[in-house]
Amino acid sequence: MHVDHPTRLARACWQLLEARDSLTLSTVQKIARSIEYQAHDLGDLLAHVAANVGHGIALIDREGVLKSAGDPVPDSVLRRIDFGHWLDIAESSEGLAASVPVGSRSRQGLRIALHGKNAGIAHRNALATAVEVVMPIVAARLLVDEVESVSDVSRSSGLLGDFLESHGSLNPEVEQRMLARGWRVSGYHLGFRMLGRGRLDQMELLRFLTSKLALLPVDSHATTRGAGVTGWLTVAHAPTATQLAHHIRALHELHASALSTFPIATGVGSLRSGSDGLATTLGEARDAARLATDRARAGWFVSIDSLGLEQLLLSWTSSDTFAPAAQSLLGPLSETERHTLATYLDEESSVLATAQRLGLHRNTVSGRIQRIQAALGADLGDPETRLALQLACRVAR
Repeated sequence: MHVDHPTRLARACWQLLEARDSLTLSTVQKIARSIEYQAHDLGDLLAHVAANVGHGIALIDREGVLKSAGDPVPDSVLRRIDFGHWLDIAESSEGLAASVPVGSRSRQGLRIALHGKNAGIAHRNALATAVEVVMPIVAARLLVDEVESVSDVSRSSGLLGDFLESHGSLNPEVEQRMLARGWRVSGYHLGFRMLGRGRLDQMELLRFLTSKLALLPVDSHATTRGAGVTGWLTVAHAPTATQLAHHIRALHELHASALSTFPIATGVGSLRSGSDGLATTLGEARDAARLATDRARAGWFVSIDSLGLEQLLLSWTSSDTFAPAAQSLLGPLSETERHTLATYLDEESSVLATAQRLGLHRNTVSGRIQRIQAALGADLGDPETRLALQLACRVAR
């Protein structure tokens, strides 16, 4: 054979023909060196491993590739991966991939795969051994990233709560924290709220929404809040009616996409400007989402601008007519019970979140809610009842 680097060729031939285990050992040694690398995140780790071993690497689930580095996994190989085996070797005319499951606290069905174009026995053995060695490294990195992600979401959720409690009247400290996170209060905002109609993994929903929102050509933000996810779109200048309709349609498509996986109801507020406008549209989105939980015919999606008479009801709460009715409705309750009810409704009927906000034991809150229901003769499990009581609490406040 005539080659540019005969020594390199001779060494490779020796590895393949005389010492099959040496290729496996060499690959594992390269994987081991990656353990010492201080990766910034999972993507950085995968890129380092791929560069070290000279093979592509990918984190996958049944839907496809979640994150990868090096050469992409050929589709023909990806389709042949069996998720039912511990160690699976998938092969096609385009190459092969060795994969094993990766444990994750928040996501199920993950696998890590090492792949290459050479389908020889030596390379097959090397990849099969190496992927089992690299799996714990990836699992550890996933855990670190998940902990950091949960901490970051907790901070952003707390910041959103601080902002909403100020009713749009920013103090310098909250404003500085919002700016540091990239949340602009200037411009025009369109709030949305997604609530669970059943058991809901908020973090998984937030991951899904974040990846989809990144594709929209507008500034967007989202975080967990209560029993769902709250987010908003921001544009610098007032959009035209056509542009606004386009943004609402994009949120409807986002809802439809999420609905295929998550049992949600979505509400969208109206277009508002400034910091007080941001607080207002998020409040409207919350009310609309609560109405949406009872709107199967509408696909569990409600936009405030399309509510018609119900929009008038929301506006009516600021009138002199509604105030006496609200006071009468809440008349049987003490001030403490009113405050507990308002907080309970603001926290999406979560006893735990209400207890944390009020600094009480959850059993204390649960007992109060039972007494409140009995005093009012109301069913707090009914979405329309909850909305009516929340409107009354706002006026009474």
